[in-house]
Amino acid sequence: MASNLSISSFKIPRSVTCLALSIGTFIVLNWALLKVAPFFDSNFVLLEGVNDESWDAGGDVLFLGDSRGHQGLIPREFEDRMEQHGIEMDAMNLSRPGMQTPFTYYFSKRALKSAKKKPKIVVVNFSFYLLGGQDWMRDIYWAYYRPSLRESYHATIMRLLPWNESAEWYVRTRIPAWMFRKRVNNIVKAALDDPRALRPELTGIYTQQELSGFEISKGYYSRGFDHISPAEIGPHGYTTGFEKGYSVYFEYLNLMLEELAARDVQVYIYRFPWPEQRENDASFEEVLDHYWEKLKEGNESIASVHFLDEVYYWPIENFADPLHLNHPGAIKLTRILADKVAESSEKMLAEKQLKKNVAKTASLDRQLESR
Repeated sequence: MASNLSISSFKIPRSVTCLALSIGTFIVLNWALLKVAPFFDSNFVLLEGVNDESWDAGGDVLFLGDSRGHQGLIPREFEDRMEQHGIEMDAMNLSRPGMQTPFTYYFSKRALKSAKKKPKIVVVNFSFYLLGGQDWMRDIYWAYYRPSLRESYHATIMRLLPWNESAEWYVRTRIPAWMFRKRVNNIVKAALDDPRALRPELTGIYTQQELSGFEISKGYYSRGFDHISPAEIGPHGYTTGFEKGYSVYFEYLNLMLEELAARDVQVYIYRFPWPEQRENDASFEEVLDHYWEKLKEGNESIASVHFLDEVYYWPIENFADPLHLNHPGAIKLTRILADKVAESSEKMLAEKQLKKNVAKTASLDRQLESR
């Protein structure tokens, strides 16, 4: 019996067609947003260089910290300085603006897991004003850093985020239309209010993208050669107490140092330079010393953790603003830290060699005694 049905007469339901078109449009929109995001979102540019693992070649030395380290430590300058000490090392800079201890932990762990050349040394600064608060974390890291499932879960069990926010963080950073919604709204508003004012911002983002790629600078971002004037340095306004209510940040710090110690990674924690106008300001020095001691609590006894106690006060010619170094200042800091690391490495190497020689001598003595 002939069938009354045929393939040619079958029609896809209109609702299915609309759904397919909607899904296709959504996919294309998200793809397009990812392609143009580097030209309109500076925070995306900052963290996409971490997300995409363009640094996966790795290095012997890993720089971590906030914007001060991002703009203050130059991997190639560090490598050249170490070579002058007869030590060959590769370095990379994963410092990023607003980085707080949870992300120094996650970034160090990610580098140790994914880099082809695993770091043997971590050089890090913890700005005291980032030992509390969440504004930077919410605006940059929870908005643009794509966590692994493991990181998302870990943030929950560490009580950094409740489970629903942790799940949202994981999903939102994988859906560009959601991730860029706030930024697109701000761009549209700015374009409607004053299109000419938008141009310098977009030009700055383009320049940032061109200068900060790992293939160009290995993660360092130069602030150029201009410097501040004395008039730009006002009263410091800092007090103690940033850390109150944020004990989890110190839990992350301790966890990072313990895990790096277990891998025999040497950690150098340094104090960032300040304009010389801050020197001899007793209230300012009190704040610095308070937080330096907080960082040391429970960690000073770890053999692989080295606290570099020197406090630096430098001329304004080294600063792009009261907090950040310009390029000449970054060269100066990088060379100082390279010298410190080289001196420490040479000392540890000499101690290891001495132990080997002592053990070898003891072994020979035992052999002689047995004859």
